[in-house]
Amino acid sequence: MRRVGVLIVAVLLASSCSSIPIDGQVQTGGAKVVAEQPVVPIVVNPPGPDDDPVATVDGFLRASAAGVAGDFGGARTFLSVQAGRSWDPRAQVTIFSNTDITAVWDEDDGTVTYSIPVAATVDETGRMTEVEPGTREPFVFTVTRSVFEQWRIARLDDGILVSEANFNALYRPVVLTYVGSDGEVIVPDVRWLPEENVVTHAASALIRGPAPWLADAVDTGIPPTAVLEPESVPIVDETANVSLGEDSAGDPSERALALQQFERTLRRLPGVADVNVTVGTLPIGGDSSASLTEAPIASATAVAIVDGKLGRWDGNTLQVFSSRGVLPEGAHSPAMNFGGSEAAFVTADGAIITVAITGNYTEVGGEGVEDSAAATTTVLTGRDLIQPSYDRFGWLWTAERANAGQLVAVGPGDQRVEVEAPWLAGREVLSVRLAADGARAAVLSREGGFWRVDVVGLVRSSEGEPIRFGGPESAGTSFAGVADMVWVDNYCVAVLGAADSGETPELTVVATVAAPIDQTQLSHEDEMYRLWRALGA
Repeated sequence: MRRVGVLIVAVLLASSCSSIPIDGQVQTGGAKVVAEQPVVPIVVNPPGPDDDPVATVDGFLRASAAGVAGDFGGARTFLSVQAGRSWDPRAQVTIFSNTDITAVWDEDDGTVTYSIPVAATVDETGRMTEVEPGTREPFVFTVTRSVFEQWRIARLDDGILVSEANFNALYRPVVLTYVGSDGEVIVPDVRWLPEENVVTHAASALIRGPAPWLADAVDTGIPPTAVLEPESVPIVDETANVSLGEDSAGDPSERALALQQFERTLRRLPGVADVNVTVGTLPIGGDSSASLTEAPIASATAVAIVDGKLGRWDGNTLQVFSSRGVLPEGAHSPAMNFGGSEAAFVTADGAIITVAITGNYTEVGGEGVEDSAAATTTVLTGRDLIQPSYDRFGWLWTAERANAGQLVAVGPGDQRVEVEAPWLAGREVLSVRLAADGARAAVLSREGGFWRVDVVGLVRSSEGEPIRFGGPESAGTSFAGVADMVWVDNYCVAVLGAADSGETPELTVVATVAAPIDQTQLSHEDEMYRLWRALGA
């Protein structure tokens, strides 16, 4: 069995067109893009003189979706003069799933109401938020007759409604580039932006800054006074020309960083091979000090506990230490650091121990394996600590399962930091995982009988020491039963479902993961990732 759902970082899957009247087809051309081209709009008709209230609102919904590829002028023709002036279509996009939807006309109140099966919302900055499956929300439109005795919408909420199918045709996920506390490793910030003029939208979003939950954990070379002048990014001969106002430049190192941010953000987009950034009329310049790199990739080998011995798994073969590999009885929940030089485990009495990964391995069942104890170090004790997890700075993270609003990190030189996480107070915590960039953490916790994932920005010192978290960003989807969670890449998190005996657990978002090997525990960081890849998801 395989299950595919909504990505935690907000990649919404396409579906067939919904029955709500926003069902025009969006057409795309196959020509080489050398300049930003408008998406061919959904075909809509203007208000008809004999349209009743429901037909008027239906026409508006079609026209407002079509307006994503334009200026929403057609949609405003369905509104009263006052409503047309005040309505802000870009305030929010509500994405609805493929479910039968009908309008209810209340003549006494003068309203047309839809009950919408909402899949997700996107705010004015392009940040997507999932909602619980099965969520329905009312959308109410108050209508009145114009001076020409035709129905017009006089009151409505800001924003637009778009079906999943049209959303995926009209919007594109764009990765904005920011940098972690070390000034080198890229931290992505994914936004959903209109396909039409997407390069301009992306440049504007980058200038606007990172999402609030991430803002304190990353740096940008673009000052808060920066603006696009003019408010467009023309593309000439596959070069995106970003023109910034005179107050848009920082010091030389900040300008160097800003240039790389624009380059790495815009070059991902179609039709852009190069980026030219100017401040006023001069090149942005800088001191060439910025050198951004992608976050490191975890080891291709997973640490394992095999019949009580320290071992490893390369995706095909299980091996164990040939000597000094026996762990304390009851050791479980293994994890390995990014360099593959150290492993950590939880003991039967709940302590966290570490062990250096050195020496020779032999295949499980082979000859020459000695039953000698591994040299271990107890680094943390607690009441009921969860499986540890390393970050790229070498800090080892865990938490008390019954949480009082804290996560614990143990660093090089026996440093210990208790990082406040007040939103976790009173919850049961199952898993804490740091993204490869070290600036984001995902926390799996249970509240009110359901498990949920929160992603937070992590503020660090320039040496990588954890300082504090930003506010949590909820994934918006809850789970009835879970076993573990993992970052599968720099953009999304997968949650492994709990399964009854003999059943295969589901890996929400990605794919199904095979059942664990008998009497063997593998570190989920690598096991889940590589099994997912092997399944061809």
